[in-house]
Amino acid sequence: MRQREDKRGGKIRLKDISRRLGVSAVSVHRALSGKSGVSESLREKVIRTADEMGYIRNYAAASMKRGISRIGIVLPRDHGTLNLYFNYLWLGISDSAEELRYLNIETERLICEDEREQERILERLLHSESGEYAGLITFFFTRNERIFDLVRRISGTGVSVLVIDDDPEELSDVSCIPSNETISGAVAADFVSLVAAENSSVLLSSGRLDSAVHERKRESFIAALRERRPDLREEIIEGYSRERESNVPLCENMAKRLREKGEVSAVYALTSHDNRAIVEAIEKSGRRRQIRLLGTDLNEESILLLRQGRMDAVIDQAAYQKGYRAFQLISDQIMKGLPGRRCSPQPIDIVMKANLDFHTPWRLRE
Repeated sequence: MRQREDKRGGKIRLKDISRRLGVSAVSVHRALSGKSGVSESLREKVIRTADEMGYIRNYAAASMKRGISRIGIVLPRDHGTLNLYFNYLWLGISDSAEELRYLNIETERLICEDEREQERILERLLHSESGEYAGLITFFFTRNERIFDLVRRISGTGVSVLVIDDDPEELSDVSCIPSNETISGAVAADFVSLVAAENSSVLLSSGRLDSAVHERKRESFIAALRERRPDLREEIIEGYSRERESNVPLCENMAKRLREKGEVSAVYALTSHDNRAIVEAIEKSGRRRQIRLLGTDLNEESILLLRQGRMDAVIDQAAYQKGYRAFQLISDQIMKGLPGRRCSPQPIDIVMKANLDFHTPWRLRE
């Protein structure tokens, strides 16, 4: 450990912190080391006082003494050959883990394609040997009570847990990186309200019907659009699928609606899995010049569609940044013994062809 010198030229030591707080040096050590034997309120007070006094703990040295800490990463992956959303979460986590490798933290990739597989993996983690896992990063497909219960019980064993793309009030001791779906929906409505023709129709894909996040995004978009442009008529088109080859229903439903009477001037793809299907539907209708298309998520596919002029703009939900930040947060929580329930929202941007290079990660640039 290394300590910053105080104003009198001395070094800040554990006993200085214990004297300030009126507790034992052993309690201070336990609080700063994330060990049991102290209350969470005292742990927070010790950490706050240590920071105020300028005490700096050498976490790299402490991690070598502690040994390897393992974090289980339970997330889906994108299907097919293109990176759409989940693969960027994985990439962000991987890059962050590489930068923090000196902390002696290793990751275990536990890919789940659906909730059944996720449930089996979480069951195994719950019943693993004590201390085998120090942390868990996961995601909710839906608000499944069984998954909620497993995550709650895993957190109750002392494992640090972080959820990406949700902020469930039911899990009061779990950290999260919320999806900001209400902001995404409102930002999308702002864009559409600027480009849609008067007294026209606006189509939006439904997303996953059993997803609370997708539902809130739809509701936010519709509410904001009605407030900004009451002359517009919104219509929801169903047909969501994570399987690229199975997204035919959305394409067909969208194309059918575009062939019907009623002027459509704008379309909003609610998720990254909808982008390609909607582009193809609009092109089949022969009305690309009359329709403004807003997609979701900046990825390999949407970047290409923007450059080709087949899409007008994209809502960037910062998937890579979410993964990167998630690993930082949970590593900090494990190393410092911090309690959960910390939210770290990421910025949401609108990306168009003109500002594409500013937002495009270097690994995707030509």
